[in-house]
Amino acid sequence: TTLPEADLMGLIRELDSLGPNKEGLTNALKVEYQMQRKYLDDFAEGKTSTTNSGEQTQISIGIKAFFNATKTKMEFAQSARVIRDGMSKPFGEIPWSDLPVVETNRSILKRLIKGNAIGNILFELLGPSSKSFSKRKSREEVSVTATQLLLALKIYKMRHDKLPESLSELVPEFFPQVPLDDFDGKPFRYLPGKKLIYSVGPDLKDSGGEGFHKNSEDYDLPFPIEF
Repeated sequence: TTLPEADLMGLIRELDSLGPNKEGLTNALKVEYQMQRKYLDDFAEGKTSTTNSGEQTQISIGIKAFFNATKTKMEFAQSARVIRDGMSKPFGEIPWSDLPVVETNRSILKRLIKGNAIGNILFELLGPSSKSFSKRKSREEVSVTATQLLLALKIYKMRHDKLPESLSELVPEFFPQVPLDDFDGKPFRYLPGKKLIYSVGPDLKDSGGEGFHKNSEDYDLPFPIEF
């Protein structure tokens, strides 16, 4: 923020290209799913690290009653599909209820009766943490947006010797609209009195710009205006 105005404006425009690479993320999901599917197929066939084919056959026969490879692959596919379809959506608008439900609190006996106890365990161990994946994507998006806003606010202050009363004063010169928070899809929050901009963060609750506290589960992602 110590650079000349023209350089700051150039950086705002350059940052437009630093949002998440949705095509790259989608391709990564596809590759990950293909690897998971191959692992599950090999596991169903009893292909383990051992080189003894007899042991492999015994493993395959032993797990058949407790492992449904097709059902497990469908769970992995559905999980990847939810993430893929949510790439262009704010975190809070992704239909998380569409994720496969694995009842981790069931007893081992009840899991065995269901017929896919091993598949459930493998899904828990190997499946991507869908929400964590999307949280990271939104955090990166928010970081880029906040940086652009800070640069625009710096230019505004250089011109007017004060901060704007509202982020809407940065429209349309700096942005076509007030930039959105990639967590809840609403305009980025701004507290001129506290010299703060912030995102509501993964809890999707507006805590007035309060950052992380170890004794609280609700927190925002604040970006102080240090000029």
